[in-house]
Amino acid sequence: MSWVARRDMIKKQILQKQRNEVAQITENVQKVIKSKITSTKSVSDYPSIKSYLEIAFQGVDLSDVKIYLTSPGVMLRYGFERCAGCYIPHLNIILVKDKIKMGGNKVPQTLFNKLIQKEVAVEVDPEDVIVHELIHSISYKIGRSGNRKFVFGEEEFVYTNCVDFYRSKGMTNEEIICGTFLPFCVNDVMQDFRQMGKIWGSIGDEMPDANKINKAAMEKRVEQNAHSLSRKIIVVAKERAHTMIDLYEKHGRQRVHSNTAPNDDVSLRMKAIDMDCDF
Repeated sequence: MSWVARRDMIKKQILQKQRNEVAQITENVQKVIKSKITSTKSVSDYPSIKSYLEIAFQGVDLSDVKIYLTSPGVMLRYGFERCAGCYIPHLNIILVKDKIKMGGNKVPQTLFNKLIQKEVAVEVDPEDVIVHELIHSISYKIGRSGNRKFVFGEEEFVYTNCVDFYRSKGMTNEEIICGTFLPFCVNDVMQDFRQMGKIWGSIGDEMPDANKINKAAMEKRVEQNAHSLSRKIIVVAKERAHTMIDLYEKHGRQRVHSNTAPNDDVSLRMKAIDMDCDF
């Protein structure tokens, strides 16, 4: 088989996989929507959010975005347990849990995960998630979110453009960081290869090479350094959150901020340690 034929075959396989995933998501979403527990909302049902977004993103119509509020149990049953809320572009809808605990409801199985969850576990008002997901829908409508390579940049755009809304509710920067930003920033840090290398170095150890040791050996090394690693990760994550807010204040809303991880490259992202968390 020529390289051209092989390339075309791989492309077809990828496209088919994507179609299958979209079909499965669509099927699961319909099950969530049809649940007796699920209620249908729109942006008009949240006047403070509607007013904020109309000013922040003038000219963007959100009247066609349907919001479905449902229980954590329904989200769990149909495969959405790991998100507090999500915007689904091809359906132009938002799913949101009516009771949200960042960090998840599962009991962590390792010391490292327990220490991280202790820092990020906080109850969140569904309204705070709804404004976040609506900004994702705005980003999609204005053509910002097409390139998944820069998914972290997209999330930074959304998180920072929620800041003024959170402040309008009387939240301080520290409350915004601990109440909304921290889980994302922890995940960001843990997937930053360079940063994690520095964190391991700061505790007097070398970061294990995932290509040279198996998962069990990796988890053992992490557990041996659980307290030191978790403390450092939280400190760096909070610093990144403050940087995100500082950039927002400096450059203003609706601007694509530079990533808080300088020279961020998707090839330097590594699979985050499973935190058993619901971000």
